[in-house]
Amino acid sequence: MVEFVETERTVPCAAPPEETLKALELTAAAFDGRVSTRRPADSWRVSAGTWLATNPNEATWKLRVTREKDTLRLAAEPSFFPWTRAKVARITSARLRPFADALAQRLAGGPSRPLTPQEAAPFAGGSLCFAITGHAASMASAMAVVFVALTLASLQIIQALIPTLADRAAILQRIGYPALPSPVELAGFGLWDRLGAAALLAMPIAFFMGLAHALVHIVGEHWRAMARVAPFMAGLLALFCLAAFAPVMPLWSAAVHAFLVPFAAQVGTTLVWGRRREILRPAPIGRRRIVLRIAGAVAILLAAVPLVPHARSLEGRLDAIAIFRDRILLTNGFGRTLARAYYRWTPYAAEPLKELYDSGPEGYDRAVRTALVFGYERGIVQELRRRHFAVDWGLPSAWSKLWGGDMRSRIAEARHDLYVVIDDHNPDAGEELRRAGLAHKVLYVGALDLTDLVATTPSELAKNGDALLHTISRNDFAAGTLRELTAQGWQAIYYLGLPFLLALGAGGLCVPIGILYRKTSRRVAHGGLLASTLVAVAGLALIYRAVPAGERSPDALAHGLDSPRAEERHEAAYLLCRAMEDKAFPRSRFAARLAHLATTDPDVRVRLWAAAGAGATGEVSVRPSLLQALEDPELFVRYRAAEGLGELAADPAAAEALQRMMRTGSWYEGLYALGALRRIEPDRW
Repeated sequence: MVEFVETERTVPCAAPPEETLKALELTAAAFDGRVSTRRPADSWRVSAGTWLATNPNEATWKLRVTREKDTLRLAAEPSFFPWTRAKVARITSARLRPFADALAQRLAGGPSRPLTPQEAAPFAGGSLCFAITGHAASMASAMAVVFVALTLASLQIIQALIPTLADRAAILQRIGYPALPSPVELAGFGLWDRLGAAALLAMPIAFFMGLAHALVHIVGEHWRAMARVAPFMAGLLALFCLAAFAPVMPLWSAAVHAFLVPFAAQVGTTLVWGRRREILRPAPIGRRRIVLRIAGAVAILLAAVPLVPHARSLEGRLDAIAIFRDRILLTNGFGRTLARAYYRWTPYAAEPLKELYDSGPEGYDRAVRTALVFGYERGIVQELRRRHFAVDWGLPSAWSKLWGGDMRSRIAEARHDLYVVIDDHNPDAGEELRRAGLAHKVLYVGALDLTDLVATTPSELAKNGDALLHTISRNDFAAGTLRELTAQGWQAIYYLGLPFLLALGAGGLCVPIGILYRKTSRRVAHGGLLASTLVAVAGLALIYRAVPAGERSPDALAHGLDSPRAEERHEAAYLLCRAMEDKAFPRSRFAARLAHLATTDPDVRVRLWAAAGAGATGEVSVRPSLLQALEDPELFVRYRAAEGLGELAADPAAAEALQRMMRTGSWYEGLYALGALRRIEPDRW
């Protein structure tokens, strides 16, 4: 290790300033550096290395060169970050002596010589165990600091979202439509809730960006060519953030966060990097060690491959996440609290990413959309309701009064998602909407040819409504890049989350293993390493067991429901829900048992899947139990009970209970209640 840190050195110099500068430039060029003039006169700065790189052989180091009579004083300059100053001082110290010797030789008129391998790359890799620990800590630190920076950006988005949701709730209340989220929930959605929603919005992006940034630096510490990519990685993160945030927040704020995120990534990486020691290379690294390092890296990657989930459909991924929730989170108080917070905040985190209308198979469209209709055409109104619009309109007899006052004020509010002009004899509506800057949200039904308005007829809306509404939606949706970035982040968490946990576990184990290698025989140390690896892999395998799969007979599932073990009842209830997707499965056989479990089982996991399964049977006899399950103390059971009621025939009591859930429950369970209402009363909702 570098025990002595040399921060200054002097070189004899009797040459004039021009020759001194020339000698400095030639010497700096040999070290891949550059020279800049500084004040006062006869003062220069020598800079070398790659900006932002964390490979000690490629990291930036700077010398301030000052002329003092017949000598040059070379002094190391400190690092920008306080926590890396000791590290940078050691790196600069290793460069100072060979640089001063080469400069003195040039100033004396001697022949130049090429740098030795030790001078060109003076640092060697340290202990493998401690290197793994450092890399794991770097990934976690980079993600954590980027997460904080992105949460601040997301909080601005969530803060702007709340008034918009309140405006929409006011419209829905005015026309007698239960609002989602309810005004009660919005009133109680305080700062901590907004921070939670912002954190949830930021989490996948932070994982994706922090991991990408850390991996570039980890590879760069072992491969100098990759270390030179570090500035480009920072620029790429900045561009991603600017493209994602510029459409949804003021440009100055987006620019600030576009700078803040890569800066945070560098802070997180260097917080760990600055604490790590480096080793001077006594001799050039041999080919054998290079081969061993490559083989070790390949072995680590191959060990992580079994933990990477296989590609699944969206439904398969959701099932895997649900099983993870059931097995890990819902089995303990802390996990249930975490899951409740997730379900409370996730609609707010998802709302900025939703288009008005997205007809794609994995589209994100708003659950409740509002349409302000000018005029009346029964076919248009019915078609809009069929496409889940809450219609705000006036009867023809009151048209002149509404248009003269109330309707004009509603246009000025600019709160609706869609504006539909039906009355051919009132072109003023279209003109008023265009003057209000709402032409991109207008659907015109009639013969008038108004610029920027999408013209249609009732039959065209019924036939081509998806394309028409999607066109209007796309013109008004600004968060497309943010949504894509979020989707990539969730994909990264799904596929790389467990290998990342394995890396953290390995990093934590490598410290005692490294000490073991120093204090005991290699045989004992190898045994400890093997045992620790097996424990880590086995632990992660238990955390992420496969989703229950495979066909089971009705008798086996019935036996599982009657098991005294909650785990077996949970798995049987889950498999029953999946089995009943087959129309040939004998659903009615399980209706009574599932309905009973949905309200009486002590395990929340069993109750939630029993409620979903009871509804999937389609038996009207389970309705009282599902109505009772709507009052369950656990949100997870309530929203599944609402989903189950949507599978049954229409009933006034069920409809009233579901509407009450929308008015008084959380946004998440309200979404399931609304989905159920749309299935049992499609003409109304």
